[in-house]
Amino acid sequence: MALASRRLSTLILSTTVDYASQGHQNEVFHTTRMSNLGITLFRSQETILLDGDGHSFRMTGTQAFFPRLWKATEWAAHGVVAADHDGAVYHIPFFGVSIEQHTRMTPHGLEVIQATPFSRASILLRWQRSLRAEPNATADGGA
Repeated sequence: MALASRRLSTLILSTTVDYASQGHQNEVFHTTRMSNLGITLFRSQETILLDGDGHSFRMTGTQAFFPRLWKATEWAAHGVVAADHDGAVYHIPFFGVSIEQHTRMTPHGLEVIQATPFSRASILLRWQRSLRAEPNATADGGA
């Protein structure tokens, strides 16, 4: 079934990031949904809280897997923002082990590297639109 699924459809990873609601409190709400053929295989939501040092952060959240999407598991993690602010490293509990996840913003998208004691994955999440607001043009076409 997995082979047929790979040949007929691609795995879709959808995420949301909400900083606007609680950003004034250094809090971000993030969701992830992984699906194939329209069926949700994984769903997570987490709250990320930047510590007062502006460098380290804490995460709390839930994750659920197909076929038991109604039975979410709670988890807590921690991480640090890169000195140049274009990436982070965090440690997330996952099936009894810790995933060390490195993220880095690149011109092509967000590079994610995940490693466990028994696996390593490198993923590029391509930008769907610019993350930075474009300046408004004036009526005469100037900036």
